Amino acid sequence: MHAGVVVLALLPLLPWAVAYPWICWPLLFVAGAAAGSVYTLSLVACGERFRGPSLVSATAIVGASWSVASFGGPIVAGTLMRSVGADALIAVLTAAAAAFLVAAWWEGRRPATRTSG
Repeated sequence: MHAGVVVLALLPLLPWAVAYPWICWPLLFVAGAAAGSVYTLSLVACGERFRGPSLVSATAIVGASWSVASFGGPIVAGTLMRSVGADALIAVLTAAAAAFLVAAWWEGRRPATRTSG
């Protein structure tokens, strides 16, 4: 969840940071590392919660959702950038980070249970 907070905090700074390369590149590095860690941490969460065949199914769902988002996200962002402007990319990324935080919060509300195959 912390990775999502970092991404959500740094994304609104990008339009300002583009004018300052000395801050833009470190900001992109940290935001990219935090955003990229979401996939790895999602797999770790699956490993903590599921065992056996349930673990295989859970990781397959994570992989499939990541693939769908990787395919659809650029299409949505590109369409919005063409019609609204370049800042639409930041809006799409911010919405995705916010959706991740809501999902993580929702999952955190439930008591931890283990599902074995």
